Order: sequence, then C-alpha cells, then structure tokens
Amino acid sequence: MIVVVIGADENGYTCVLVHSIALAVALVAALIAALKLSELSLFVLDALLTLVSVGIGAVLPVSAVSVQNAVEVKSLGAATAAMQFSRQISSALVAAMLGSMMMGEGREHAPSAQELVDSFQLTNLARAACLPLALLFLLRLEEKPLGSAPAAGKV
Repeated sequence: MIVVVIGADENGYTCVLVHSIALAVALVAALIAALKLSELSLFVLDALLTLVSVGIGAVLPVSAVSVQNAVEVKSLGAATAAMQFSRQISSALVAAMLGSMMMGEGREHAPSAQELVDSFQLTNLARAACLPLALLFLLRLEEKPLGSAPAAGKV
C-alpha cells in the first residue's frame, strides 16, 4: 500500500520509479512462476503470484492520476469513466483469454495434471510477455505538475 500512497505528491506524480520497480518485480516473479513452476512449492508460487498482483496493482493509481491530470476540470468525469471502462473491458478480455489458455480451449477431454501445469506455464509466460510493454509505457509517462483544485463555485 505504501507504493500507492507515494504515487503522487503536490509537485506531480514523481514517484514513477517506485512503480517501475514494482512492475519489474512483477515481471521477474511471472517469469519465475512460468519457468520454474514444477520446482516451486505452493507457498512460493503463492508468494510469486502475490508479487505479480502487487506490482501490477501499484501502477493503477498512477495511471488514474495521470489521466485525470491530462484533462480539463470539465472533462474530468468523462476521462475517468472512459479509463475505468477501458480497464474493465480489457480486464474481462484478458481474463477470458488466459482462462481459455489455462483450460485448453478445444480439448475433447478433461486436462490431465501435466496439461494443467503446461497451461499454467503458458499463461504466466503470456503475462510476462505483456509486462515489459507496460513497463515501457510507464517509463515514458510524461511528468506533469498536478493541477490545482478549482476555486469554490468555479467548476
């Protein structure tokens, strides 16, 4: 939670480095979960997936603040709603794609334990393949000073 709290200050969202490190940790954790899956204990796998979740989740508030800061006050609600809508739609699509990869779309039989392990490795590799792109976008995020709050009655 500390990563989320220090994401933006009065000078702007200057702590992108902290979020970049969190996203890089998520990338490394996803790669380890994919490449060393058969050697990991359930506890270690759970810890790796927690790191992936925290790393990705740490970036979400920064993206919300950057979108809100990029628009005029009169467009703030529309921009925030558009961002949330896009985030929800893409999350649903990614969940459907990863679920399909995990359960082996098109199989005529229930997957064996080894097929599930292979599918889980594939989903983690797919996740790890997308994280560098997110990291690149985060590092290229233009730093802008945060807008000031509108004066009373001037919305």
